[in-house]
Amino acid sequence: MISWLLFKQIVVLFVMMGMGWLVVKIKFLKPEDSRILSVVCLYLVVPCMQIEAFQIHYSDTILNGFLLALLSACIMHAMLFSITYGVSRPFHLTNVERGSLIYTNAGNLIVPLVTSVLGRNWVIYASAFMFVQALLLWSHGKMMMQPGGRIDFKKVFLNVNIIATLLGVSLFLGHVEIHGIPSDVLNGVSQMLGPISMITIGMVIAGVDWGKVFKNRRIYAITLMRMIGFPLLAILVLKLIPIYQLAANGKKILLVSLLAVAAPSGVTIPQMAQIYGGDADYAGSINVLTTLCSIVTMPLMIYIYQL
Repeated sequence: MISWLLFKQIVVLFVMMGMGWLVVKIKFLKPEDSRILSVVCLYLVVPCMQIEAFQIHYSDTILNGFLLALLSACIMHAMLFSITYGVSRPFHLTNVERGSLIYTNAGNLIVPLVTSVLGRNWVIYASAFMFVQALLLWSHGKMMMQPGGRIDFKKVFLNVNIIATLLGVSLFLGHVEIHGIPSDVLNGVSQMLGPISMITIGMVIAGVDWGKVFKNRRIYAITLMRMIGFPLLAILVLKLIPIYQLAANGKKILLVSLLAVAAPSGVTIPQMAQIYGGDADYAGSINVLTTLCSIVTMPLMIYIYQL
């Protein structure tokens, strides 16, 4: 049932992506204009969503569920790191390929899916995965993509998304609920995440040279590993390690973590590649191809998990 609901919601998001593709093709906008929407999404919409996700009534059950989601996120990232770096040398993976395998589009894609399929109260568990990923992305990810880069912990913890998550957690633990106009603002801006994210991806896709994408044979192996290999391994790990017993509705909470692992490669990798002189076109191609594949692979992985 959940896999079917997920499929329908992915179709809805892909229609939104088609709208972004259309506004570029009819020359209302250019593909590079998508960067403006990316900035709005990353520095405005996502932080509001992170805070709003924790605006639910405090209970020990929810806290235990969040801690389970946090533990699951750490286990999943340990798996992603170990396998990626394990195959990195024999397959001569580039930094772009490593980043595309490790970091997923968990924020832009998973939150709208979780909200629509499971309900708003389940977004808090998606936030746990996003928090762990954000810490790693802006430390390890940035260092990997930037030649000669090093980890600047001050900038990591001053990242607006990290601050928003910590603020949301603090309000939740302090039993502080936001009401009135501020609550309406947070809720309204948060609901923009799905449409803005998918329209942005559609605009990027409209500028892709598909002939160049399909000629690169390595992209198929990366896509297969990202969309099939890693999610299947994640399912195996979640089945073998019975951590679902640590919280009520544990299996459903872990399903949220699986959704995040099964998501396409992160949009931040092409952006970092562009900023730091990496192969931004290749990174963008991986993101686009994995996104297109996700309409089939994500519901399939959820179906397998529920067997």
